Amino acid sequence: MPSERTEQILVRDLSNVAPGPLPDGTRWLRLAADGPAGGDCEVLVVGDDDPDNIAVASSLGFRLHHRRRYVRAIDTV
Repeated sequence: MPSERTEQILVRDLSNVAPGPLPDGTRWLRLAADGPAGGDCEVLVVGDDDPDNIAVASSLGFRLHHRRRYVRAIDTV
């Protein structure tokens, strides 16, 4: 297991979408994944080490919103 992992959180702007219940009218585009948890997806998370998925997401109109970095804790016990 790598000691560090970075994920990219990608978003896509939606046109012709009616404002939602949030005060700023924010709407999310959901991508369905295969399997029972597919309906629970709310963001597209792509590992920095997966250029093919990043390219596909970009071709679908997604852009980088922010990154999340995970660092594995050192076992001190």
